[in-house]
Amino acid sequence: MQTKRVKPWETLIGKVLVKYYHKQSRLEQLRGIEVILLGDIREMEETIKCIMDTPKMTAKYGYSPGGSSDCRDPLASMIEKLESATRKAQQLLPDKYKRLISIRYRIHEIREWMAPFDIAFNRLTEEEKRILEMKYSWRRSNRSIADMFHCTEKRIRSIHYKVIKYVTICFQKQSGRKMDAHGAGFYDRIVV
Repeated sequence: MQTKRVKPWETLIGKVLVKYYHKQSRLEQLRGIEVILLGDIREMEETIKCIMDTPKMTAKYGYSPGGSSDCRDPLASMIEKLESATRKAQQLLPDKYKRLISIRYRIHEIREWMAPFDIAFNRLTEEEKRILEMKYSWRRSNRSIADMFHCTEKRIRSIHYKVIKYVTICFQKQSGRKMDAHGAGFYDRIVV
């Protein structure tokens, strides 16, 4: 039985595809955190807006904010609680905005890194995309992928080889450099 010699660029593009799928899952996590932060910020801004309406209420009922509070007056204790919640929200709001900006910047970095892959993947069929995902994200063997697709292992190997070669050619065209035997030129372009 003849063993197939693995070319250096196949190993290199494989490592980069593992990193691509890892970054893809990280991107989904960051987008979830972004949604949560946006909800927190909206809630804090509503709390602050609510306290801004408090002087109108206090003037109507004759209570001065920040003045001496009589604990027997339910309106006064409610307004005091509202004021303390607002002070806390005003202190936390800048930190939430900083974190949101940081997360959006990281999302931008990841999307920028993934853009060349997305361009190359747009031309692949759904079957080819699924094979790459199973191979590099789920770390499945060719045999288990073949079982899932109800085809032979040889067909999966040939599709995988064709797709890897296509992705490599796409990056060579984008970078304008030929990839040598050790992957130089290609690796400089896509590894962050």
